[in-house]
Amino acid sequence: MKGFDAEFSDLDDYIRVITARIWEGRQIDRIRDYYSADCVVITPGGGPPTGRPVHVRTVADCVCKDNRIVHEWLVRDQGAIALHIGTTPKALAEQWLDLRGVPTLPLHLPPAPDGWHNPMHGTPGAALLADTYRALWAGDLAVLQRHADEAIDARLPSGAQAMGVAELEAFWFGFTAAFSGASLHIDSLCERADPGRTPRVAMRWRITGQHVGGGRYGAATGQRVELLGITHAEVFEGRILREWVLVDEVALWMQLLAS
Repeated sequence: MKGFDAEFSDLDDYIRVITARIWEGRQIDRIRDYYSADCVVITPGGGPPTGRPVHVRTVADCVCKDNRIVHEWLVRDQGAIALHIGTTPKALAEQWLDLRGVPTLPLHLPPAPDGWHNPMHGTPGAALLADTYRALWAGDLAVLQRHADEAIDARLPSGAQAMGVAELEAFWFGFTAAFSGASLHIDSLCERADPGRTPRVAMRWRITGQHVGGGRYGAATGQRVELLGITHAEVFEGRILREWVLVDEVALWMQLLAS
């Protein structure tokens, strides 16, 4: 790879190795080696330590150049962290608002570096996932009957899990109903097919709209929201088999509760 150390065979190897060194290996000082000095990390939030064990899903979407990460979109399931430390996403949002004030929203941060463009694959699996989300946010929940495997395994915000279409429909009904009329923006969409593996799709998306209530997030607040989400999915023969939906519900509650 042009500009990268010879030890890395490809970008996948680069990300795996530096992640292992920095995080699993606790070589935090190596951040200086693998992140540019002016790298922007777009993430909905952070939190003080409690010492309690947590299990949380995180996805980072990175732009890499010359052996360094130069831009990153990161979504961490802060809602799951809230539950594991003995509180709720809403209560933790209230606490953070008291400490930090109104949050900076993802769309207000700097754009990706010049010359870089989000991938937008038109492959069948990628198109299927994108079409599914467009239909969901347009109010067509029946799309899950058409596009999802009947035994779909979906991992959802705040550490939740849906097994089967009915449970997944219940989640999306409560989610989309709370922001009826919101606009969906798909910013990145790519599919990877490796020999012997089910094709995998990664999609980074946003919604912008108004909280109208009647769903997952309580009574209407009228607040405008800008929500960053990342979804990974396994797609086979026109059906979504497994799905990981990452949204930071603590950051979302901070927007809903901000005055």
